Amino acid sequence: MLSPLQGVNEQNTIRIARGLDNYPNPADVRTTIRYELSRACPVSVHIHDASGRRVAELVDTRQETGSHSAVWYSSDAPGGVYYCTLTAGGQSSTRPIVVNH
Repeated sequence: MLSPLQGVNEQNTIRIARGLDNYPNPADVRTTIRYELSRACPVSVHIHDASGRRVAELVDTRQETGSHSAVWYSSDAPGGVYYCTLTAGGQSSTRPIVVNH
């Protein structure tokens, strides 16, 4: 039998953003980051280097339900591994991006 608190916890685990992906990966000059929102909410998409320093802010606005994309032009970034972090409705997902020049 579920307690009322378990029901609340289950609601908190519903994913607001799904499908965080990018193409191409490895990236050379640019990569397109794609994601889908299950409801309208504030969204941010940032790129960080391996030391955690923010190198790009791609999105910082409220977006509607549906599919979205953002482009990161990585031509100025040195080769290496970077991390794309999507935050939507208080939930975050992170994906590695390899830059190969």
